[in-house]
Amino acid sequence: MSETQASRPHWVRLGRELRRLREFAGLTQRDLADGLRVSQATVDRTERGGPRGRPPSWPMVRQWAGLCAEAQPDMSALREMTALALDEHTLYRNLMNEGLAAVQEGIRTGEATAQLLRNFNPWGVPGLLQTEGYARHVLALTDFRRAGGTEAAVQARLRRQEVLHDPGHRFEFVVTAEGLHKRLAPAPVLAAQLDHLAEVATLPTVSLCVVPDGAPMFAWAAFGFVLYEDHADGQEPWVAVELYHKRIVVSEPEDVEVYRAQYELLQRPAVSGDEAVALLREASESLRQGG
Repeated sequence: MSETQASRPHWVRLGRELRRLREFAGLTQRDLADGLRVSQATVDRTERGGPRGRPPSWPMVRQWAGLCAEAQPDMSALREMTALALDEHTLYRNLMNEGLAAVQEGIRTGEATAQLLRNFNPWGVPGLLQTEGYARHVLALTDFRRAGGTEAAVQARLRRQEVLHDPGHRFEFVVTAEGLHKRLAPAPVLAAQLDHLAEVATLPTVSLCVVPDGAPMFAWAAFGFVLYEDHADGQEPWVAVELYHKRIVVSEPEDVEVYRAQYELLQRPAVSGDEAVALLREASESLRQGG
């Protein structure tokens, strides 16, 4: 078992049980793939427990069990294993073994299937909205384990942004003026980043909200998180929370609802549309004038 898989023991356990059910029912991976309407590679990855991507959703596991009914699957046990696999904490020290670019590709997979993505970022600019220059500085700052491969990671982060132009997706971003002003990059790079944000805010798939300096807050802006909702493949909504040492995935419905409620409260004092663009343009001009 690879080190990355070792950090996902619950998914590995779930995958082994799903493989046992399939084999007991006399089905091949191709049979399962056809029944689930997914690729054989997806079935294989699910049974092996990664190493990349996300564990299967409960609707997928439930359908898998239905196709293997002859094996008499224990649905209660399967649901518990699925919940544990989805809520598993992925340690960055294990993810980083594959390099910074691999982390970006893993995030891209989640973004591709979520038709609605809602991102709260209090410290800076979300990855989906970063320019190449800004991304280069931020990725270098966050590579605290010295994994290297920054340039490859920058390009992988830029590839993630292709989904912003897909009319089948919607993106909501809540950022803070305080976070946008942080000197995570030199002033010219930051000014260009703010100009880019003003342009991206006009995309039909994007809603950008900015919490002005001094605005009253209705929730504690302790850390950033991303809500992944309305999945094309039937996954239940889930949340990714970024910490220094691990990326936490939250999928229990009552826990997801906590983040959904917090997102609404954090968004309440923000401005959007022309007001948000005006704030961005003003901040960009201030930086260019040496403010």
